Amino acid sequence: MSRHRIFAFVEGKVVDPSFYDKLVRSALRKTGHTHEVLPITAITGNGGKPEQVKFYTYLRRSRRLNQKNNGGTVSAVFFVDRDFDEQRQIMIRSKNVIYTTHYNVEAEVFANADGVEALARATGMTEADSVAFHSSQSGWVDRLATLWRDWIELCLLSVAADSQCGIKPARQSTIQTTTFGPVDPHKAISARQFVKRTALHPDAEQFERLAAAECSKIEAKHGSLRPLLSGKHLGQYLEWLVSSAPCAERCKTQGLGSTAALFYLSALDFELPWSEPFKQPLRKLLAST
Repeated sequence: MSRHRIFAFVEGKVVDPSFYDKLVRSALRKTGHTHEVLPITAITGNGGKPEQVKFYTYLRRSRRLNQKNNGGTVSAVFFVDRDFDEQRQIMIRSKNVIYTTHYNVEAEVFANADGVEALARATGMTEADSVAFHSSQSGWVDRLATLWRDWIELCLLSVAADSQCGIKPARQSTIQTTTFGPVDPHKAISARQFVKRTALHPDAEQFERLAAAECSKIEAKHGSLRPLLSGKHLGQYLEWLVSSAPCAERCKTQGLGSTAALFYLSALDFELPWSEPFKQPLRKLLAST
């Protein structure tokens, strides 16, 4: 690690590299420093947060997170998804680790992009149709968080109690009548019992109370469980919404679920204030090393 001032390591290979490349480039614009963004797969052969944590731990223990050489200091920065780490109290406290402010990088993209522009690009709809859609579907992300409220709490319980039931945030809700329909009470009760029955932690009941309390606290602060909603589901929900909108016959909706995040990424302005929670820690790192 000698050519650049910052080597940024990211979890995924699709959205993450472009998102963080633009973010770091914006943060370093006036410094004269250069950087390189690398998916963690380029280092360990596998992707995801566990590999990020493993490589970070290796560099920390070998005291190589910030290396001085003849050309100056070279720093390794790990950009990681917040996931449920804050609720589980397992966030890494390090100036070389920067978390998303939302659940994951996809959620960050949908939260901060110019939705009107992004949707028009993604579907070929006119700007007027995109404006009309967003007017009629204002707060659509919060609506999904509210719709899946019980599922999100169940996922938090499952992860915290180390349940082996397979219920996890990466999956779409399985307790609704249909994927984006209302909750099926019988499915919800059955799933909750299954989570507790398959939990490896001996006090699943305690985690159930903690998960409920944490979700209530987040709802009181944000109005919904949006901070705990994985952005990986938002493309599919957006496709479902657009396909039933009045403009559906005048635009392309098929495949929107898998491509939406990239179009929203292209409609992000990295100079706006939303990017500061990422840039401020990066600036502090540069100033202290």
